[in-house]
Amino acid sequence: MTMALAVLLCAACGNRLKLTPFEDLNQGESPLNSHAGVCDRSSVKLMHSTFNLLPADTVSLKWPSYPRVRVLPDGSYILFWQEGLKAGDGNGRHTRYAKSDDLVNWKHMGYLWECENVVNGLGNEDIRVYTNANGLVLSTGELMVCSSFRTVYTYNKPEYKSEQGLKVKFSKDGGLTWYGEQTIYHGPNWEAHLMETRDGEIQVYFSESRPWTSWSHSGTSLVYSRDGGRTWQPELGEKPLRVMRKNWWCEDLGRNLLTDQMPVGIRLNGTDQMAFAMETVTGRVKNKQSFSTSIVFSPEDGKWIPVEDEETSDSPTYRLDNVDENGNASGPYLVQFHSGETVLLLTTRGKIYTKVGDERAHNWSETSPRPIFPDWAGWPGAEMESAHTMLATTVQRPGGGEKTIGVVRLALNHDITATPRRVRVNGRGCEWKNTDEALFLGEFSDASATVRASQDKDNIYFLVEVSDADMATSDYVALMLAETGSRVSDALTVNVSADGLVIADKGGFEVDSIVSARMVDGTVDKNDDVDKGWAVEIAVPRSILTIKDSALSLNAVLHDNASGREDFLSEPMEGGLTTNWKYVKGL
Repeated sequence: MTMALAVLLCAACGNRLKLTPFEDLNQGESPLNSHAGVCDRSSVKLMHSTFNLLPADTVSLKWPSYPRVRVLPDGSYILFWQEGLKAGDGNGRHTRYAKSDDLVNWKHMGYLWECENVVNGLGNEDIRVYTNANGLVLSTGELMVCSSFRTVYTYNKPEYKSEQGLKVKFSKDGGLTWYGEQTIYHGPNWEAHLMETRDGEIQVYFSESRPWTSWSHSGTSLVYSRDGGRTWQPELGEKPLRVMRKNWWCEDLGRNLLTDQMPVGIRLNGTDQMAFAMETVTGRVKNKQSFSTSIVFSPEDGKWIPVEDEETSDSPTYRLDNVDENGNASGPYLVQFHSGETVLLLTTRGKIYTKVGDERAHNWSETSPRPIFPDWAGWPGAEMESAHTMLATTVQRPGGGEKTIGVVRLALNHDITATPRRVRVNGRGCEWKNTDEALFLGEFSDASATVRASQDKDNIYFLVEVSDADMATSDYVALMLAETGSRVSDALTVNVSADGLVIADKGGFEVDSIVSARMVDGTVDKNDDVDKGWAVEIAVPRSILTIKDSALSLNAVLHDNASGREDFLSEPMEGGLTTNWKYVKGL
């Protein structure tokens, strides 16, 4: 079946078909932790169409690792990474950065810090290398960046701690120029993480490495500044505040060592308490280490109780161990949405997966069934972009070839509230606004869909917008509506497609009271053109729905011919229950 070009003009709106990207929706104001207590129904979904690999020739990538992405105050993006000299050089030699306005086109800005030749404390020629680049946009709008440095041949010698350390510098123009470079810590370290408290204290957490004490790591430590980064405490040469660390038994050495490394922390919404995702070593046998992921919490007031310098002293912190379900996950990353959901990125067997937690980072979903990057990956980074989108980045090796960096956007899907309004079902979408709460589909191909809801005293309305450059007859979106807590078999299913087909079914019986209208820009089943997509408005009478406590359970599925796969809003559950479906509230 082939449809002729169908571009419907909207006289009332004065434009043609206009699809609103998901990242431009959900613009209404909502209270902090608005989804507290119902985060178990929330999920994050890969936005496949936003996945991008940085071109190595344009961005000057050479064996990159440890990427970190940040959103700058003007809405542009900055990306940091460390550069190795050859395959297997995971520890890096230089740190670099690039900038972008759209996450697609990147401009290489040069070195943050460049490897340099030095004469070490032994009087020998040596190399000072830089690694683990990271950054933070401060409350002032300034950008602060840091890198760890080490002098290669004195790294393992405690008498030369001053030849290892952390450097920082600042920018007032988003990385075009820099000022205030200084060393803020002396001693072997890795993986610094930057935070700012509500009262303006800048904190730098890092994996403290004392190889002469505890193999490669001896826990996570802290230095801080209370004057905007001009001076730092403890002072150079003094021991840092040792705030997070745990014992683990090393079979190879026959004694306890210390762990808690690769710290990534957040201040939990509306509190002073911090939660940190940690890579935790659980054992080492025949030189093979095993890991798990822990969540470590500060005291509720955010004031750490540092341990003294005893070799085996654990930090007095509350923690959740084995959050990764014993999946041997490493290099975690933790973020939190305004609505409350915490999201954890985990690296397991060369792939990166997600888990969604509650507003206190205590209760966690099962690990996502699919990785968020297609190829081998490690040491991911993440960044909150908006109230409903986050960014993730990692190293990729497409086809097993040379390393590059991948960046992708993820969408937050959770319970939505239907906007009160009367909708004229004509396919034109004039009444709908970008303040409407929306859900996203589009994990497997560049085709994507958004779903919004409205309501009045007679009907529940849905607007489905599908962005698709290659429409086909077999493409469709299905909405499934059910009483909250009911079985899937009791749901009303409404299938809509670009070619005009609308099928409604409930309990095996056709429903003919659904009203719908569509608007299409492009041609179905014609491959020699570029389509824009389609939109459909749907009115479902309240009389055929069972609405409980002013809410319905909603699931949806997008089928795109290009991928040949179905993308579910909520993964099907065993037992045929709707427990994990999203709620449409305010009905």
